[in-house]
Amino acid sequence: MHACFDRYVGRQSRAEGSFCPPPGDRTGAVLTASIDQARVLGTARESWISRAALGQILTRLGQDREAEAQLIAAADTIESIATNLVTPHLRQSFLGASRVADVFQALGRGAPRP
Repeated sequence: MHACFDRYVGRQSRAEGSFCPPPGDRTGAVLTASIDQARVLGTARESWISRAALGQILTRLGQDREAEAQLIAAADTIESIATNLVTPHLRQSFLGASRVADVFQALGRGAPRP
């Protein structure tokens, strides 16, 4: 069993592909801060991963509109990254990743073709 500690939440959630919310009502705040920081730093990878995680949590909380907005933003970032991958093998590998597929599946559509 793994415990979630505030200082490890962002790193652990990205490494494991899941999110274990910290105690209290700070889940959205932690992920929102991560998204804001990713935008400031220009790190698209962290942006789409954080948005996807926030979208999943919002879905579980029944906040479908907010969840969809986050998942759409994640999908847009994924598509942007894929467009910039000029090596066909890298593009195919990225778009075929299960975490990428999960975002598009949650939106009810398939991932872009490699």
